[in-house]
Amino acid sequence: MDGKPDPVRFESVTKQPVLPGDFLESADPTLRQRSFGHIPVFWAWLAQILEANASCQRAVGFIQSWCRTCGLSVPSSDTSSYCKARLRVDIRFLHAIHRRIRDHLGARISGADRWQGFNLVAMDGSSVQLRDTAANQRAYPQPSGQKPGCGFPTMGIVGLVNLCHGGWEQVVACPHTRHDSRAAGGLIAHLHAGDLLLADRAFCSYELIARCQGRGAHALMRLHQARAKSLDWREGKRISAYERIVTWTRPQRPPGSGLSPAEWEALPASMELRLIKVRYENRAGEKGELIVVTTLTDPSRHCGMELADLYARRWDIELKLRDLKTTMGMERFDVNTPEMAQKTLLMGVIAFNLIRSVMQRAADRAGEPTRHMSFKGDAGSGGGQPRELPGARGPSAQTGGGDGCPGGNLRDEEDLHPPLQERTEGGETEAQTLSVPNPPPLRIRGNPPPQSIQKTGLIPCHSSQTSMIDVLIF
Repeated sequence: MDGKPDPVRFESVTKQPVLPGDFLESADPTLRQRSFGHIPVFWAWLAQILEANASCQRAVGFIQSWCRTCGLSVPSSDTSSYCKARLRVDIRFLHAIHRRIRDHLGARISGADRWQGFNLVAMDGSSVQLRDTAANQRAYPQPSGQKPGCGFPTMGIVGLVNLCHGGWEQVVACPHTRHDSRAAGGLIAHLHAGDLLLADRAFCSYELIARCQGRGAHALMRLHQARAKSLDWREGKRISAYERIVTWTRPQRPPGSGLSPAEWEALPASMELRLIKVRYENRAGEKGELIVVTTLTDPSRHCGMELADLYARRWDIELKLRDLKTTMGMERFDVNTPEMAQKTLLMGVIAFNLIRSVMQRAADRAGEPTRHMSFKGDAGSGGGQPRELPGARGPSAQTGGGDGCPGGNLRDEEDLHPPLQERTEGGETEAQTLSVPNPPPLRIRGNPPPQSIQKTGLIPCHSSQTSMIDVLIF
């Protein structure tokens, strides 16, 4: 391993039925097909990302290979036409593709992927670096601690991931100085009845929880440090030694709220919430406790121990951010403008969700929950020139996607849930082991390794010569 991201077999995602050619043609805003039209450029750009963020020269090679295979005129190797074509790509075209993939993933969620009938979703933020240009600096300025000319513009991202299928519901961009909870307002519209939102204490505000309930969803978050500091455990209704029902009243509208005064007054005047006290022990053996808050107030239906244990699955979104940024090589966008940064982010999400669709099909064939599938799997090589681009017309081009080869490596769920992390003042994290006072300490439980893999014909690859999500299907 040389530390670089690994490529993905291109045809593993192009042959998915989620993006048939007729859909791409209907979403394409251009009136005619050409070598660098929206559809060929989309597939080349996608291949560029899946090829571990390959160069534009590599992407032009993909289009040349496709044109040669289809018997079309082969464009020049000069990358300027391709780069200009990427600038022309209508972001509404990319949003239509993202919605199509997202809806496809949501429609294939199985009962085993849900938690007590809830669709688990998680929210968190991160950031990526951009090329140092004046336009990028104006929209996404570099950290204030860096001297001018010594840093890169930093674009904050806040995303909502569906833990049932592992794909991103939505990702929004903002300056990295904007608090995550403020940027989260753009994600509320993607919550639905039956969702259970997991989030850390940065998102634990009256506004966010109330808006979450207004969408018919529930929330499970760590209590914000300001409320935890002033909490009197004797207040509220006692459920057990480590659980209480409390009532929050609507505070004054904070200056940073994204709601207008009228919208703020429309929030409920009070909310009844449930607090659960959880003990933990970090890797240094130091003991402490944290409190999680939830809108699931009925202890007879939802056990406090199970909810505290479930909160540990919030860590999954940290793994998804790692897969999006590190595994796929999306930690830095080599773009000159904020508009291209947003398009590149959306293309990265599309590529990520297409990989998740492959993994979802593999999990369905294996009869296992999708969370048992590894995004990265064993490192290896893959790729290859795209021979067929659904939706791109040519003498031998297909207009519909066929069944692709499902991919994904299976591993124990324990690998997906490292100990809960506690952030220190210096920004470092310390691992914690969760426990609930009286009854016995909690553990983050992992499922045993799947036993039925051989019977299904899905054989995980362990060779260094396989692609990131490559498997053998008999």
